[in-house]
Amino acid sequence: MLVKRCKADFRTIILSVSVATVDGYRPLVGFSKEVEEAWAQLKKKFGIKEKSRLLRRKVNMSASVSELDKLDRLRMRRGSDTGEMLNKFRQMDAMQQASSNEDVYSANWRPPKFDKNAPDYGRPKAGSLTERRGIKAGHHIGKQIIRVCEVITECGTEQPDGTVLITFGKLFSVYQYISDKIVGLLLRARKHKLVSFEGEMLFQRRDEDKLIVLLKPLEEVRALYEESDDPAYCLLR
Repeated sequence: MLVKRCKADFRTIILSVSVATVDGYRPLVGFSKEVEEAWAQLKKKFGIKEKSRLLRRKVNMSASVSELDKLDRLRMRRGSDTGEMLNKFRQMDAMQQASSNEDVYSANWRPPKFDKNAPDYGRPKAGSLTERRGIKAGHHIGKQIIRVCEVITECGTEQPDGTVLITFGKLFSVYQYISDKIVGLLLRARKHKLVSFEGEMLFQRRDEDKLIVLLKPLEEVRALYEESDDPAYCLLR
């Protein structure tokens, strides 16, 4: 190693300095002659051979190469992890975009064209939470309609033709202890052609003398209902 030092008169003095290192000891730094003498003493004292020194150097270099390989592999793994994360973010963005396109309150929503003859027309998306809620509600409403028909059969008057008659006032007074949705259930049962009554709506006190007719026997009503898992029919076949 060369060290240059400039004096005030700009004349250059060249000093020759050497550095020697031994594993486990501080490096020897000084003028070349002094370092060579100290190095010779160390070799004589510890029996250091040039061949073993070169071998240790190769081992250290191979260790350095292995460390570099580890760093490269770690860098590549980090790169792959970053790529996977970016792909995941892209997938999430695509899913968000698709969900935004289906949201009627989104600026990206465009009204789709429906085919009235399609089998899924007027039905919730298959496997969606809306479909599961519809199926659950259908099961619940179907059971309540059966319960209304049971009350009509128990408290009404059976006719020779097999129908059962009961006034709305009597049915309301009995069923109010079971549920407060008697009018809605009667409208639903009439839609399924299980009962019949006059008028579009039933009102308490005004329509208490209006007759409610159960058109089918209770056994047949129960047979009509089964858990079809179809929210469009609410258990009705």
